[in-house]
Amino acid sequence: MKLNPAGFASALGITSAILYFVCGILAAVTPQFLLYIFKTWFHGMNLDALVPADGHIFNLTLFIIGLITFTATGWGSGWLVAIIYNLWQKKSPEKGE
Repeated sequence: MKLNPAGFASALGITSAILYFVCGILAAVTPQFLLYIFKTWFHGMNLDALVPADGHIFNLTLFIIGLITFTATGWGSGWLVAIIYNLWQKKSPEKGE
């Protein structure tokens, strides 16, 4: 099976944008819960020093920049994965054919 690099990249880019948007909503609405989740992902590391003095971790300008760059990174990663996958498929014969 061959992957369409642009299609796979677009799917991963859109998925990245959705996940980033959900994360941004959590940062705006429930920052302490978001930090708790991050703490579990970082093996219990204390992230309290990253919280500004006012307790708000959401910034609209940074959110927009992050959304654009995270989506672009997701798209680029998807494209690269599809290219590498297709190259790998050419080099490794499938069994049973």
